[in-house]
Order: sequence, then structure tokens, then C-alpha cells
Amino acid sequence: MRNYAKNLCNFLKVDFDKRTIMTTTLTGVAAVSINGETTHLACNISIHKDTKPQPEREEFQNTIMIIIDEISFISRKTLEIVSRNLNIMVYVDQN
Repeated sequence: MRNYAKNLCNFLKVDFDKRTIMTTTLTGVAAVSINGETTHLACNISIHKDTKPQPEREEFQNTIMIIIDEISFISRKTLEIVSRNLNIMVYVDQN
């Protein structure tokens, strides 16, 4: 997966780092097997329901794609939280 991501970035003439194309999954075991991280960690989803993402996460400035493995298992609510948090973290400097 990582080699594919590097090749895609080379084709698009985009610098590649660990956050350019992120690979995530819902469980820790699966994250280890794809050399990625959990979706909850990557998207700053807390087990505490009212926790807001921390906007100082500058590491998303070069992110062009997030791959969520087995996305069909994710609930609608979690997907909405992922979307909200990523929008907050990506666009924090533009407001």
C-alpha cells in the first residue's frame, strides 16, 4: 500500500510523507497489518463524546487522501465525526 501511495504521489508530483496518503482501519490489529493507524487515532476521535479535535495538528496540511480500510463496518455517526474532525483540523489555519 505504501509503495502504491509513493508512486501515486510521484505521478502527481506531490511530496510524499507519512501523512500525504494516510491508511487507517477501525481496529488496532488491522492497523498493524496494513502498516497504518486506527481511524480513531488518525482523525482524533475520542471515546469521550463531547471532545473536540485539537486544531493544532499541522500534520494534515499536506494530506491529499485518507484510506479507511473496511469502511463498510463504520457507523454513520462515526463517519460524520471523522468528516467533522478532519474539516476542523485541515481548515483551522484558513479561518
